[in-house]
Amino acid sequence: MVHLWKPTLVIAAGLALAATSDIALAQSSTSQEITVTAPRVSVHKEERTSSGMARVMVYSVDRQVSFGDLDLMTAAGIETFRARIREAAKEGCAQISKDYPLVKDSSCERVAIDQANLQANQIIEAARM
Repeated sequence: MVHLWKPTLVIAAGLALAATSDIALAQSSTSQEITVTAPRVSVHKEERTSSGMARVMVYSVDRQVSFGDLDLMTAAGIETFRARIREAAKEGCAQISKDYPLVKDSSCERVAIDQANLQANQIIEAARM
C-alpha cells in the first residue's frame, strides 16, 4: 500500500523528528504480523518565507511481515523474523524508488528496519516470557 500525504509546513529545526516520529509501525496481536513502513522524505525550502519553514512531502509503503509460523524462542526463528523485516524494508523502499524516482533518501531501508526492529524486539521479549 502506498501513502502520499500532501505537503505541510513544518519548522525546519524539527524536520528530522517530525519526519521519523510519524512512521507507522503496527502489530496486530491476533494476526501475528507487523507492518514495516518504508518511509521517504523530500524536503523543499519554502521560497516565499524567511521564517525557516520547510515543505515536507512524505511518501511511504507498507509491507506486512508475518511471524506466526516462527519459533521466536530460537535463534533461527529470530533470524528468520529479522530477515523478513529486512526484505520487507528493501521491497518497500524499492517500490517508492520506482514510483517516485525523483525522491532521494538513502536512509529509507535503515529507518524502516530500525523502526520494525523496535517492535520485533518487544514481540521476541514477549515470546520468551
